[in-house]
Amino acid sequence: MTTSAASAARTGTDGRAVASEAVERGPFSRLWGLLTAVDGSAPAGWTRPQPGRDGVRRDVAVGVLVAMTIAVSHWSVLGSGILEVSGTIDVDQPPWMRILFPAAMGLAVALRRVAPQFALAWCTAAFLVSLGVGYLEQFLTPYVYFYLLYSAGAWSARRTAVTVLRILITLAMLSSTFVGVVVGSSVGAPDASIEQNAAFGLWASILNVLFYVGALWLGNSEYLRAGQRATMDAQVVELERSRAQLAEQAVRLDRLRIARELHDSVAHHVSLMGVQAAVARRTLEVSTDSRDVPESVTTAMERVEVSAREAVEELQSVLVTLRSEDEGTAPEALSLPTVDSPSTRTLAQIPALVDSVTESGMTVSFQQYGESPESVISTVELTVYRVLQEALTNVRKHAGPVASADVRLRFDEDWIELDVTDDGVGPADRVPDDLGNGGSVLAGGGRGIVGMRERAHAVGGTLTVGARDPRGFRVLLRVPTRGGERIEDGTMARG
Repeated sequence: MTTSAASAARTGTDGRAVASEAVERGPFSRLWGLLTAVDGSAPAGWTRPQPGRDGVRRDVAVGVLVAMTIAVSHWSVLGSGILEVSGTIDVDQPPWMRILFPAAMGLAVALRRVAPQFALAWCTAAFLVSLGVGYLEQFLTPYVYFYLLYSAGAWSARRTAVTVLRILITLAMLSSTFVGVVVGSSVGAPDASIEQNAAFGLWASILNVLFYVGALWLGNSEYLRAGQRATMDAQVVELERSRAQLAEQAVRLDRLRIARELHDSVAHHVSLMGVQAAVARRTLEVSTDSRDVPESVTTAMERVEVSAREAVEELQSVLVTLRSEDEGTAPEALSLPTVDSPSTRTLAQIPALVDSVTESGMTVSFQQYGESPESVISTVELTVYRVLQEALTNVRKHAGPVASADVRLRFDEDWIELDVTDDGVGPADRVPDDLGNGGSVLAGGGRGIVGMRERAHAVGGTLTVGARDPRGFRVLLRVPTRGGERIEDGTMARG
């Protein structure tokens, strides 16, 4: 089966599309697309946008300059006296002619991109009238007319109308040249031979064809280039959208991978810790005399159970948060604890956090200065809570068994400042800190400090950490109540 037969055999729902495709590929459609500069290279429904205010101002300035240049050229032609040699040319032209025609051409240039069809029709009428009344400035005016023909093809959004207008102008001008050659009234001399008139007519015809067809072709070429640029811009936007989708997909895959790892490893081990603590406490109660078991041991085992259970609950909430976006379920629509969820920690829970650390055996003092503003956003509250939690954990891990911590929370209208200090000694493997007092921070790992700093920067705050003089460690957090852009670390007031 041939290609044409195969195309004809495609009937049904796509038969109409096949027929239109055949029409679009016909010679007339190709010719019309060439004349209108609509060949499908631009995005569907695209039209070239008009210039903005700056472009209009530039066009007006160019139009004024063109009008002044034509007027000066006309004055130069009259003042030079070169046309007085021929007695058939009237060099005594009225003042209105010296003003009106330059102004008309300047107006057309000023409107060439805003109203290209009107500008072309206007300058065509002015050009024909100037020829009819014998306007002597014909040095710059043809170039301006060529520029306006080009601009109409390059900027008009109404492709059919501007194409018909330019074709009619081209045919009219070529016809006038032909008629002038035949009757011998407007070109050549009345008593010239047929060969002379034919040669001059051929020369004039070639010149006019190059003039009008050249302007049409250059204008269409510019319009096509603008459409191709628009296509490339649309492709760039599409590529950016695809890149953003791929990046979002990568983030979602990472979220799912993290959720699986947390569920399969961390949650399992934490749950096992709680079960083993419960078994150990029951074994102590059954295997030995309960009076011989110190109360602190039982309390400690119970706290391990509670902590393990709370950790599992928080891990489950984190897993739900990680998976909720990918499963199309909003976290707030899930059955999550409203207070104990790891993503809903608030400033009101800070005293409870301090109390829980105190109950575990570490001495912690807490002082609050001012009242919490109502404008504090939830991410800022969560940041303050998590930084305090990590700072107290570091005190317990690194400051020594008898170290105590001092927590100070300060509020003002726009900022929250958290100051956590301890009087411990900490580990020996430390490096210079960022307090500027010759202290140090942990050299081994330091992921907790990095995480605290990332949390602070995420809400537009700062974190300063380092050793105190003569001993101890300090964590200083300062965040805006409404959040904000990332700001540089700096030294803040010390309590």
